[in-house]
Amino acid sequence: MTIRYKCEECESVLKIRDELAGTDGKCPKCKSTFVVPEPEKDLEEPLDLPRAVTPGPDFSRLIDIQHDPGTEEAAQQSAAADDAPKPSIAELMREHEEKKARKSKRRDKSARGGLKEAADVAEVVTSGSAADVITRNYDQRRDTAGEPPPMTREERREQEQKEAFVRFLKFAGPVLVGVLLGLYGLYYFVTREAVPPLYAVEGIVTLNNVPQEGVEVRFSPDAKTDEESGKVVNQNSSRGYTDAEGKYYLEFTRGENRYTGAVSGKHSVFITDPYGIEYGAGLERTVEEDDNVIHFHLESN
Repeated sequence: MTIRYKCEECESVLKIRDELAGTDGKCPKCKSTFVVPEPEKDLEEPLDLPRAVTPGPDFSRLIDIQHDPGTEEAAQQSAAADDAPKPSIAELMREHEEKKARKSKRRDKSARGGLKEAADVAEVVTSGSAADVITRNYDQRRDTAGEPPPMTREERREQEQKEAFVRFLKFAGPVLVGVLLGLYGLYYFVTREAVPPLYAVEGIVTLNNVPQEGVEVRFSPDAKTDEESGKVVNQNSSRGYTDAEGKYYLEFTRGENRYTGAVSGKHSVFITDPYGIEYGAGLERTVEEDDNVIHFHLESN
């Protein structure tokens, strides 16, 4: 057991063993001296505390039972009913017959109403069934209107052959087109005429020292003999047209293609104005294997 002591100087709480009670002690914090007090004794007997008393019910007031007035009224009505005169047997029989007649009328009325309702229902059901049949027939005709009639065996075989041919064309068509284009290119390359060597030719055309515009200048080469085959080879002509200053440039035509220049050698020259009048009949010029500048200064007669 320990002794709890509060230092009077620094108010620190110290825990001291109980066997040191009555001896001198020293506070470890403020270094002040004191006498260790005696330990406090525990209470050996419990304290006799007063018990709380719960008050009981208060029976001093009694419940007043009041009288229900409805009970007396019911008793009076029952007594009056017992005192009322009772009907005779004839009255009871007449009342019974009246009730029976009323029940019979209600039953007949219900039967007539049921028959009418059944007839109405039958009419509705019948009309509804007919409408359903008409609707179904219309739907069937509408659905089958776009369908083709069934094919026979021969028609089916013919249809299959057509489909097979279409599939073949889809597969082999591009191949055939490629082969045909290749053959055409080979034929064109073999049969086409090679373009001979060409040399530039240009110049000016004047008439009485006046430049002529729109005049056609055509160089027609003389026929040559092929040295290897000995055959006479005719070359295409070259032609050009003068501008506002009278200048012309010869072009060689092969098919739809045009090339600048003319073949070398001796040429017959034909100069024609826009009206078809030819100037300088019998003109001749030679195209050298180089750039050529050939002018024509003509004089009117």
